[in-house]
Amino acid sequence: MSISSISPTAVRSLLFAACLPSLLLLAVVAGCDAPAPVGPAAQSVQGSVVYQGKPANGFRVTFYPQFDIGPQQFAPSAMTDAEGKFTLTSYKADDGAPAGKYAVAIEWPQEIDKGEGYDVPPTVDGLKGRFADPVKSKWQVDVLVGENRLEPFQIP
Repeated sequence: MSISSISPTAVRSLLFAACLPSLLLLAVVAGCDAPAPVGPAAQSVQGSVVYQGKPANGFRVTFYPQFDIGPQQFAPSAMTDAEGKFTLTSYKADDGAPAGKYAVAIEWPQEIDKGEGYDVPPTVDGLKGRFADPVKSKWQVDVLVGENRLEPFQIP
């Protein structure tokens, strides 16, 4: 059988069958990007924590929504750096938090030695839970659409 004896319809079918696996692979690879956010758009939120007059390094800052954030419930959070600064994360690193009102909780995780056998060492709050309960939080923040640069959270 020569190529000239194959009908144009058969050639198209063969080409499609030969290219189909490549097209499917391309579709799968293209779909491997990070998933789209499952809630409202995140707004940039940056701030800092000061503990006893000094930058608070290694503190966990969590923003608890005081509004309906959507079907997937979450609380944007961040860890402070050596200068006490943080940038909130919701869906991906440092993307911020959806616009709305939040109660802010702050903890200072301290690793405790419980011996071997832990994938992640257990921690205790170095602030003894004084600022960890969002219901009793002394800090309320309104995240607005756009850039949000917050005043420092002061811990005596």
